[in-house]
Amino acid sequence: MRMTNRMERMRNMLICLLLLAGGAAAQTTDIIVGAEAVTSLPIGSLGDRFLPAVGLSVHAGQQTDDDWTLLGRLDRMEWSELNTEKLQKSIVRQQVGSKSVYTFPLPKLSMKLTATGLSAVGKYNLLRTSFLESDLQVGFGFTHWKFERGAYNDSLVADSSGTKLTVGLLNVPSNVQTDWSGTVTAGFNADIRLIEPVWLNAGVHYTLIIGELWQALALDMESVSGMQFIAIRTGIHIYF
Repeated sequence: MRMTNRMERMRNMLICLLLLAGGAAAQTTDIIVGAEAVTSLPIGSLGDRFLPAVGLSVHAGQQTDDDWTLLGRLDRMEWSELNTEKLQKSIVRQQVGSKSVYTFPLPKLSMKLTATGLSAVGKYNLLRTSFLESDLQVGFGFTHWKFERGAYNDSLVADSSGTKLTVGLLNVPSNVQTDWSGTVTAGFNADIRLIEPVWLNAGVHYTLIIGELWQALALDMESVSGMQFIAIRTGIHIYF
């Protein structure tokens, strides 16, 4: 119930913004609707956990004047393919006069991060012709996200001079986090007219979800303070 109320407030806020934009549209009343496929490339500490993933986005809004268009945008992303090159466990064993470091992959590790975000986006026109448009975009909103990591139980066995040696045991419980977080995004778009009123668009955006994924030191996983990714967007939109 609490999450539903927050979602309703967020939706109502964006609807109000779009209605205000419509009232301010003195020179034009163009309405825009569209859908995009989004390839998200995690960066920073989020990129140490996940590989790129593909999601979906839909948007609708109104051109307020010759320079600005205001959109409401809904994004849905899910990351589940792990960065196995980064997700490894290291064990250090001290011996008389020497130190040995053993590194192990984590083949049984399973994690998933899902995110559904609703944002108000402003598009500032840079170029507009009869067949080509380009713009800068800045957006603010909220994202509901859920992170899931399965339990991990395994023995870490190393090969030391031809001898199998158990150097560690992992018994890490599962973890689930879910929260609402503020979100900011900024990027560049270019649009090409296919056939009036349908346009093909492509863009590159930086997105920050202002939330934290907890550390799991037993698995050598550091915390993620701010979930960052680069979104490559391709899709179509229609003017009415």
